[in-house]
Amino acid sequence: MSQPWTALHDAADAARCGNKAYRLAQLARAGCRVLPGWVLSADAPFDVRALLDLHDTRTWILRSSSPLEDRAGASAAGIFPSVVAAAIPEDLEAALARVRAAADDPDVRAALDADAIDVAVLAQPHVPFETWCTVETDGEDFELEGWDFRGDAPFRWTEDDDGRIRTACDAAREATGIENALLEVGVADDTVWILQIRPAPARRVRRASRHPVEDPVGLGPVVTAGDENVAWGWDHAHAPVPLCPLLATLFGRWIASSDGHYPSRLIDGRWHDRPRATHEPTLDDDAIASGIEAWDRAMDAVRAHLASLDKTVSALDGSKTTWNAFVDAWLAGQALYFDTPSGALRRAVAALESERDIRIAPDPDHSIAQLRAERWRRLASELDPESPLESHTLRNECIASGHLCALPYDGRAIPWEEDRGALLRAILRHRDDVNVVRSTPSDDPVVERARAIVTRAENDDDLLLQLYLRWRRAVVRIAGALEVPVDEVLDVTLDALERALEHDDPTEWKRAVREGRALAAQWTTRRPRRVAADTTLLTGRAASPGRVEGRVARAIHLGDLHAIGPDTIAVVESVLPADAVHVRFLGGLVCESGDVLGHASILAREAGIPCVVDVPDARRALARVDRVVLDGDGGSVIAL
Repeated sequence: MSQPWTALHDAADAARCGNKAYRLAQLARAGCRVLPGWVLSADAPFDVRALLDLHDTRTWILRSSSPLEDRAGASAAGIFPSVVAAAIPEDLEAALARVRAAADDPDVRAALDADAIDVAVLAQPHVPFETWCTVETDGEDFELEGWDFRGDAPFRWTEDDDGRIRTACDAAREATGIENALLEVGVADDTVWILQIRPAPARRVRRASRHPVEDPVGLGPVVTAGDENVAWGWDHAHAPVPLCPLLATLFGRWIASSDGHYPSRLIDGRWHDRPRATHEPTLDDDAIASGIEAWDRAMDAVRAHLASLDKTVSALDGSKTTWNAFVDAWLAGQALYFDTPSGALRRAVAALESERDIRIAPDPDHSIAQLRAERWRRLASELDPESPLESHTLRNECIASGHLCALPYDGRAIPWEEDRGALLRAILRHRDDVNVVRSTPSDDPVVERARAIVTRAENDDDLLLQLYLRWRRAVVRIAGALEVPVDEVLDVTLDALERALEHDDPTEWKRAVREGRALAAQWTTRRPRRVAADTTLLTGRAASPGRVEGRVARAIHLGDLHAIGPDTIAVVESVLPADAVHVRFLGGLVCESGDVLGHASILAREAGIPCVVDVPDARRALARVDRVVLDGDGGSVIAL
């Protein structure tokens, strides 16, 4: 009878042996340190006695290895079990059955969107490692998080003191051809062993550099004489997270070129404004009428400008000349947008609402946002929870909604034309709100004028989103011309991008990306806080980027929650393998335990939702809280 177990070194068929074993085989053949192992393909019969003859270990570890695991953007992290079993036939039989049973688990199939799953079994001798860690690296950035088991109690460590782990990881990256890799590494008897390697999720939280980075010109509280005497206030509503380095340095150059006349400053990547007067001047009827007229003219001018801006986007060919033409046209659109009296009018409405203790809603028949929300309520109310919207329905709604980018205006927002999943989540947020609340016309002319202002404000915000949609399209075209990921373009400064458009130097580009990311991480680390003294503020470890507001749902594990959706911020003790199927349906995730390179973080990054881990006692602290703001970049949870 032929040997059913294939030596790991010979596992050259990923379809038969799975991605985990296939990549470890690549490492073994390249001379990297990999534990000995043997693979039982999905269609091979159980034969534990044959396995016992292959190695004299007293304990085995059996792991899954499937073609559906360890893929870029779909790692299936934590979904399949790993089982430690004693080297006796009965225990090994049970362990093999448990690993293979995952292929028939309906939750696993749903998580992987597969009708059938082939699961090979990778068997390796169990080694009691002195230290164990997870590493994420692209050859330049290197992030490590691990546990040291040599003392009385394990402790977390984050430093590669002698460089041995980094050297082993770089060799593994080169052997497998994975540029941005996530690795599991164990150290025993002074030897570094690679236990697993797979593509890292694209989304990541930027970590601060140990070496402070100097802010470029135009960024900071002082741009011109007199600025040092201004108590610049953080515009939290419009800049809750730092702008990406490219957009921040573009605006910084614009601010510097205005000789200090620009009314705002960029400090730590966030917009800051001059302090306003305690009492806003009251606007009379004539001032309001002329303000609305000027506002309408400005919005008409922006709409007309969008057509010419589209031409500069289409003309982008990877040259500095066409890029500068786009930047000039885009900033001209920004100038048109902000050259309106909208601020004074908006504040006048806010004062009226405060004075009369009322909320003035926009006219739903003339507000673009309200008309869009009405369509979404209708779509959401008709949606069968068991089946997604048809692709053509999403496509049509994407076009009808203008392909808008999402908030906040940090320069990183992805439009619906690139991410239909974000559009679907936006539509689903309206599922429980099927009735459009229409405002009854008021007999009070003051209220009706205020309603006209509120309606224009919503349409005005839509125009700004249209400007940022053009920004995104331009960045995508430039990334294509440079043949680099879009995120890398957003992570460099304007000066660095202009140099890259003139001279193709891959080494210089990598250095620029590294420096830009260090700058962005520095801004995030210096995150300002504007939180009331009586507000619940929890801090943890930033695990997946983004910022979202949502409804709190508490449980020990995700599988214990009911009726989760894109408005749900799950607050749990930990994420189990069986919970993985639920992550993609959430708006955000808070874990009381966990590591920044652990399963919860990986699943959240792949699902595109913010995540904060290592938030002790979060469920108790938020027991009486209905809604929170989750900041996956800064690692905080703020109760509303």
